[in-house]
Amino acid sequence: MMYASLRLRVGVKAGKAAGMKVVAVPSLQIEIDSYSIADSILHSLLEFQPELWGLPHFRDWIDNALPIEPIHLSGVFSNGLLQIYADNGPSVLPDQIWGLYIGWAKFDGHKVSKAVISLGWSLGCCKSKRKIEVCILDGNDENKYDTEMHIVLVGFLQRSNRAGNILNNLEIVDEDKSSADAALNMPPFSKDSLRNFLQGRIDEDNFAP
Repeated sequence: MMYASLRLRVGVKAGKAAGMKVVAVPSLQIEIDSYSIADSILHSLLEFQPELWGLPHFRDWIDNALPIEPIHLSGVFSNGLLQIYADNGPSVLPDQIWGLYIGWAKFDGHKVSKAVISLGWSLGCCKSKRKIEVCILDGNDENKYDTEMHIVLVGFLQRSNRAGNILNNLEIVDEDKSSADAALNMPPFSKDSLRNFLQGRIDEDNFAP
C-alpha cells in the first residue's frame, strides 16, 4: 500500500483514485470539510505519526515532545487566554501552527514560568479566529488577568493515545501538564536554550530569571 501526505484537494482525490492511503493537511482551517475523503486530516505535519501507518517513527522526538524553532508571542493575558498584539498577531502564525505547545512565559514583574499552550481556532460559519490558551505550570495565574505576557514556544507536545488528540479538542488536561513539566526540565527545552534566540530579537530582560 502506498501513502501520500498532501495539501491540495486535487492531490487527495488523485491519491485515493490510485489506491493510496492519504493524509491531508489543509492550508486553511476552514477548508477541512473539503478533505473528508482523506484517510486522515491533520492541522499540521507536526501531528503526523508515521508509526501509525507502518512507517519508521521520527527520531527527533524526545519522549512526548518535539523541539521546534522558538516562536515568540506577546500580548495581554485575560481569563486564561492570550490576546496577542496586532503587530505580533494571528497573521504571523501560519494556519498549521495548531495543537499543544510547551514553552516559557513571563508576566511583567514576575519570574519566568513553565507553561503549556493550546493554540487553536474558534470556528464560525464564515471565518475563524485564533484562540490561545496559556496554562502556567509552576505558579498561580489567578491574579494576573489583564496583564502583559510574553511567551516563547520551544516544543510541540504529542498526546498519548489515552489522552486523545481529537481534531478540535485542545483542552489542557492534567496529563498534558505532567508531560510539559517533564519536557521543560530537559536541556533542549530549557530556558538556557533560548539565549541565542533572544539575542537581538526581543528584550532579554523579559526573560531574565
